Amino acid sequence: MKCDLQYVGKTKSEFKTRMNSHRAGIGKGQSALARHFEGPGHTSRDFSCFAIELVRGGDVFTLGARERLWIDKMDTVMNGLNTNRTHK
Repeated sequence: MKCDLQYVGKTKSEFKTRMNSHRAGIGKGQSALARHFEGPGHTSRDFSCFAIELVRGGDVFTLGARERLWIDKMDTVMNGLNTNRTHK
């Protein structure tokens, strides 16, 4: 990792599909995450990712709750790339 900033997000898609979507957004300014990697000293090659937790059969409420838990635990709003505690 180049700058040690982390981002937490949830997805109902396959993990690989969602990460490819994040990578594809770099250069298009589509999100705060993409804009970070468009900034000085970064490229899409600096983007790395890993799954934290697999929530089987997770409904929208459960996925959101787990996302908030990890955002809070990893403090990625104040010290990372999340702009808020949850996404719609």
